Amino acid sequence: AGGIILSADAQLDKAAKPGVVLAYGPHVEGLFTGDRVYVQWSESMPINVDGKAAVLIKDEFVKAYIRSE
Repeated sequence: AGGIILSADAQLDKAAKPGVVLAYGPHVEGLFTGDRVYVQWSESMPINVDGKAAVLIKDEFVKAYIRSE
């Protein structure tokens, strides 16, 4: 399983809102920086990236994605 770092804006209320992929690990396939993803938010871990709130989540908890243009 690979890890993905997402923007934290949607995570705060655990609603069915997408997060934005900021970065991903070498074992993640099919996702790219900027993609919007719907995830199982209860499995996310809050982190800070360059002083900004974000979350870390395993790729197995991604339920759907929307490709960025």
